Amino acid sequence: MQQKRTGKRMTRKEFREEKARKSQRGLIILKTAYYSIRTLIALVFELLRWFYDQ
Repeated sequence: MQQKRTGKRMTRKEFREEKARKSQRGLIILKTAYYSIRTLIALVFELLRWFYDQ
């Protein structure tokens, strides 16, 4: 069990909620990175196709 900065112990519920919030943030960051990288790769391929079509 972790302790809050105030020194009072967190209840199990608070601990679970905070853990869920942190993992949620990580998931959102991962998703954003994944989609932006996918978009960049798609753009590069589109540019290559465009250059070869010229």
